[in-house]
Amino acid sequence: MPLVGGELEHDLSDQRGGEEPEDDHRREDGRKRREAAGHGAVIALDARTGQRQWKFDMTDVTDSGILTTASNLLFTGGREGFFQALDARTGALLWKTNLGAAINSGPVTYRIGNKQYVATVSGLSLFVFALD
Repeated sequence: MPLVGGELEHDLSDQRGGEEPEDDHRREDGRKRREAAGHGAVIALDARTGQRQWKFDMTDVTDSGILTTASNLLFTGGREGFFQALDARTGALLWKTNLGAAINSGPVTYRIGNKQYVATVSGLSLFVFALD
């Protein structure tokens, strides 16, 4: 099974004195709007070689953790509110939903009887999903 981690890439041009973006959209308070400072990704690496196996790009950086199950499901979320399930072997997106607020904690899984659940926090709400 590959190791899975995160990646953060930043555009530092405006922090190094670069030119202002050509897009001059303004907020209601008159300040310039800025794009996200970077983007995040879930990356799987081969534990023996360190070679990248796959990469799942995210639209923003993430503060959420990653949970993988014995059945090779990978759950993660991000600041944009998306909570998704990936195939841990291939990185293929299996399921995705928007929970309406940033996901700032790692998902957890538990079992009651023969039913497995995955839970995560989005904003101030706890969301629980049953797995088939």
